[in-house]
Order: sequence, then C-alpha cells, then structure tokens
Amino acid sequence: LTLVLPNLARRFPLACGPEPERLGLRVPSLPPALAALGKVRWPVLQSSANVSGAADARRYEDVERAIRSGVDLGIDGGELPGAPSTVVDLSAWEDSSEYRILREGAVSATALAATLNRP
Repeated sequence: LTLVLPNLARRFPLACGPEPERLGLRVPSLPPALAALGKVRWPVLQSSANVSGAADARRYEDVERAIRSGVDLGIDGGELPGAPSTVVDLSAWEDSSEYRILREGAVSATALAATLNRP
C-alpha cells in the first residue's frame, strides 16, 4: 500500500516532484532477499521503477536503462511476486475524512473502505 500524505514541511523535495506539499510513502512487504531494508532507520528514497502508466517492472532487468543509469544503488531482489501496490491519496483525510484511490492494486477498494470504516 502506498499512501500519499500531506507534506507540510516540504521534506524530501526530490521525492515529491512537482507537488512538494504531498509525499507518497510505501512500506512494502519485503521478500527475504530484501528483508535487510526493514532494518533501515531512515527513509530510502526511490522513484518508481517504471515510467508512470507503463508496464510494471517485476525484475531488475525490466527497469528501463535510463532509470537504472540514474540511481546511486540498484538492488536485484529477484522477480517480484504479487500485484503492484494500491496508491491512496489521504492528503484531505484530516480535514474531511475523504480519500481517493489513485491506483487499485494489491489492496482492493472494498478492503480499503472496510479498513477506513467507509461504505
């Protein structure tokens, strides 16, 4: 699950792109090959491994060369299982209890609504 949250302090501007007042945070379920990342005390900043709207990169070699050449460190954790993350915009949640699903993925809209106590 990826949550888009208010970023009032405008932290991590490189991760925010053109909207520094919002920040997407994801805590993935990590397979054993990437479990060491669970012990990192500070955020690991990354962009998506694909261009927005393009096919998901499920293996390191599926990531476009232009993206791979621009990273400081690339970790090949093998082929990723499952579905892409669901992306939920919660930037208005505190004011209005409203959310918007930007992309439905591994967490269904029904499960998300049940979790957020919404019909």
